[in-house]
Amino acid sequence: MKQEFGDLSSYKYLKEFYEKNLDESLKDEKSIFYFCSYVPVEVIHASGFKPVRLNVNLETFYLTDEVTPKYLCPYLKSIIELFLKNNLKRKNIIFTDGCDSSRRVFEIFKELSFVDKFYYLKIPFNENPKDIEFFKDEIEKLYLLLNGKIDKEKLVNSINLYNSGKKKLKELISSSQIDSLTKNYLNYIFQIVDIEDFLNQKFTIDNKNSEIKNKFYFFSTIFPLKFIEFANSLGISFDYDDTCFGYKNLSLIEENSLFSEDPLFCIAKYYLKREGCVRKRDFNTRIESIIKNYKNGNYKGVIIYNLKYCDPLIFYLPLIKDRLSKENIPTLIIDDDYTLGAKGQIRTRIEAFLEMVK
Repeated sequence: MKQEFGDLSSYKYLKEFYEKNLDESLKDEKSIFYFCSYVPVEVIHASGFKPVRLNVNLETFYLTDEVTPKYLCPYLKSIIELFLKNNLKRKNIIFTDGCDSSRRVFEIFKELSFVDKFYYLKIPFNENPKDIEFFKDEIEKLYLLLNGKIDKEKLVNSINLYNSGKKKLKELISSSQIDSLTKNYLNYIFQIVDIEDFLNQKFTIDNKNSEIKNKFYFFSTIFPLKFIEFANSLGISFDYDDTCFGYKNLSLIEENSLFSEDPLFCIAKYYLKREGCVRKRDFNTRIESIIKNYKNGNYKGVIIYNLKYCDPLIFYLPLIKDRLSKENIPTLIIDDDYTLGAKGQIRTRIEAFLEMVK
């Protein structure tokens, strides 16, 4: 990241910067790609690699129908489309068993020879002590695969670097002078660039306040960035991103008595216990967290992006809708397949919702 970000009030510059760096990362042999928020980026960095979270904007699926099941998660399907379109082979990838689709995509990537060095990370559903120990063992195996040995000093250094990066990013996106699209792209840039480059980058914030839009709470698992852009063009500002890779992931790995002695345990505990994924069994607590965060902000309503075939979200959606209704929280659910193929219908529903919450 050698060039300056420039005017942070213009998300278009950040979008161009993000796409440019993503293209470069796809060619970089030191990149390790991941698709799940349970993947510990600190371990990847401590092993001398660059963690890169893939998020693809696409209009439609051209190449994937012959190689993927019909009901595969469209987000993961978009990654396969990206690999097929660019003829990407022998890449370094970390898979997880976070959901049924992520299990299937592991087999697809192997069959199509997309992978070179890879690891299949198993994630427990609960966060009890035995679950943390299990996940710690999984992360340790990953570290040994990537680094060849357990180097606690490197791991602690990587944890500290990412903690510092999260603090810096959180401070930036907390500014009322930055619009929601800029916040989203800053967050996504943070997920693909080298952490040292991010920390060394000097940011310039425009003193002019961005256009005031209707503020909404955004909830989903995974979404295409162009959905945020489209909603923004209709007058919606998603000031709270409650998604798999949203702002809740900016919490820090806390230092404690085990921090230097057993950093792998600290990482495992952090990733299992943070607010995290919709796959968690204790989803009532998750819903209460949505309500609490919503009430703490000055939002006009909740907008849920329901990704087609996303089983964890689809399963809990009726519970979320019912609970928010009881709290008299205006809620809009947008169904989409990651392509915005029904953009006209989405526009109509958003515009009607805006009229309702005036």
